[in-house]
Amino acid sequence: RRLGFTPLYDAAADSQLESIRLLMDAGADPTQKTEYGFEPLFTAVHHGHVEASELLLADPRVDVNRPIAGFMALHVAAQGEEAGPHRELYERLIELGAEVDLCSAAAAGDDERIEAMLAADPGAAKTVTILGGWTPLHDAVRNVHPSTVALLLEHGADPNAVSGEIDFKSVPLHWIGNAYLIDDPQRKIAVLRQLGEAGVELDVLDEGGSTPLDRARQTGDRALIDALSELGARTGAELKAASESSSNGR
Repeated sequence: RRLGFTPLYDAAADSQLESIRLLMDAGADPTQKTEYGFEPLFTAVHHGHVEASELLLADPRVDVNRPIAGFMALHVAAQGEEAGPHRELYERLIELGAEVDLCSAAAAGDDERIEAMLAADPGAAKTVTILGGWTPLHDAVRNVHPSTVALLLEHGADPNAVSGEIDFKSVPLHWIGNAYLIDDPQRKIAVLRQLGEAGVELDVLDEGGSTPLDRARQTGDRALIDALSELGARTGAELKAASESSSNGR
C-alpha cells in the first residue's frame, strides 16, 4: 500500500461503486487512514461522488460529523474543487445528518442557512474560524459568491483576515485567483469590488510571497488580472523592487 492508500480509498476516489461494496463486504475498514490522515469518505466527498459517499456513510463506523485530518466532510463538499461547490452532495450530507457550520454554508453560497445562523449569533461572521484562521469570508470569496460575501461583510467579516499556515497565511482576496474554472468574470469583479469597498489590502503577501495579483497571474485569469491591475494591485516582485528602491534612496 503506497502511503497508506488502500484499495477502498482508491475505489472511493473513482466512485467505483461495485468495488466499494465488495471491499466493504470483505471486511475493508472504511475508517482506515492514509499516512496523510485521510479516509475514503474524504476523497469521495472531495470529488463530489454522492453514491460513493452514501455507501461509506451506511457503515456505522463512518461518522459524517467526525473530522478527517482536521476537515469536516460537509466543508469539503461545500468547497468542492476549482469549479465550485458540490452542491448536490452538500445537501445530501445534510440529509444524512451533517451539522451545518458557517464556513461550510459560506463555501456553498447557502445564504438562507447563513442568515439563520447570523440571526442566532450576529457576531459569528467576524469570530468564527477553522484550521487556525480560515474564515467564512475566505470560503465565500474562494467560490465566488457575491451575495454571500455581501452578507458576511454586512455582519462585520474582516476582509483582511489572515488564515493559518495550512492555507499559506493568506487573506480572502488571495483565493479569488484560485477560482480559475469558475468562468464568470462578472461574479469575480463583483466580489473584488465588494472587498475593495470594505477596505481590502491589495498588496498583502501570503506565506509564499505571493500577492493576490500573483495568484491571478498563476492561473491566467485575464479579467481578474486586469481588474486587480486597474485598482493598483502589485506583484510580490514589484513590492520587493519598490522596497529596495526606497531603501537605496535613503
